[in-house]
Amino acid sequence: FNAMMSNFGKGVKRAAETSYQRIGSALPGRATESELMHYTDLLAELCSKCQVIDDWYCYLEAERQEKIRAGMPRGSDDIAKLELLLTEHCSISQFMREVVCELMLRDIEQLLNRYLRKSRKSFARALWDEDQPLDM
Repeated sequence: FNAMMSNFGKGVKRAAETSYQRIGSALPGRATESELMHYTDLLAELCSKCQVIDDWYCYLEAERQEKIRAGMPRGSDDIAKLELLLTEHCSISQFMREVVCELMLRDIEQLLNRYLRKSRKSFARALWDEDQPLDM
């Protein structure tokens, strides 16, 4: 099951990367401030919703530990179900890290590179204008 999920995750990752590259070349080079703010809000909302996965993992792990401390045998049906759910949550978490976070980090990297490039140009222009003698 884990191998199947891992292969599925890798396939989805490849498809997401291909789509991302196609979209990246089709997007305009300029974005308005409102578009960037909307994008920022969407990223924040996505990150907030992803916290649910972490919360569920912590809850399931606490339940498993509680059952083990209560003396329930490790091979019991309840513990086996919890461990299966924990394994599935790890697969989901891996997918989120390898696909969603990767895409978000690439976007942020592109935005920062664009900002730095524009800042350098602006600084160079200001410096160039300073060095030019004033015509009177």
